[in-house]
Order: sequence, then C-alpha cells, then structure tokens
Amino acid sequence: MNLPQPSRRHVLLAGAGGLAAAALPGTAHALDAVEPDIDSTSRWKARPPQGAIDLVGKRPTMIVVHHTVSANTS
Repeated sequence: MNLPQPSRRHVLLAGAGGLAAAALPGTAHALDAVEPDIDSTSRWKARPPQGAIDLVGKRPTMIVVHHTVSANTS
C-alpha cells in the first residue's frame, strides 16, 4: 500500500507547532475571586413587590444586571 508522503512544509509546520506547544507554560493559576458585597433590598430601600413573581421553568437566555456600584455611577 502506497501512502502519500507528507510535504516538507507540513513536516516543518507540524514540528514548529509541537515545539511551540511544548514551550508554553502549564495551566495558569487564577487569583482567588473577591466575594462581592450584596446589599439587601431593605438596605437600598427597595419598594415591596406589587405582586407575585412568576417563575419560568426553563434556563434564561440572558441575564441583565441593572444595579451596580462602581466609580462610574453617580
């Protein structure tokens, strides 16, 4: 059975890719996450709900964070 011979270019690219992968450092270690401050609704003086909350029995397609605290707020 005659198998096709890889071209020189493919051999060199594969070798260079292998060397590059071997030279990369191991898995990076992330810093511990800082737990955010979460204020209760009474702390920020929220109004009581006007009615019951309807729960949807499926995963959300998006989540919007409306209230955030940062130096960019006034």
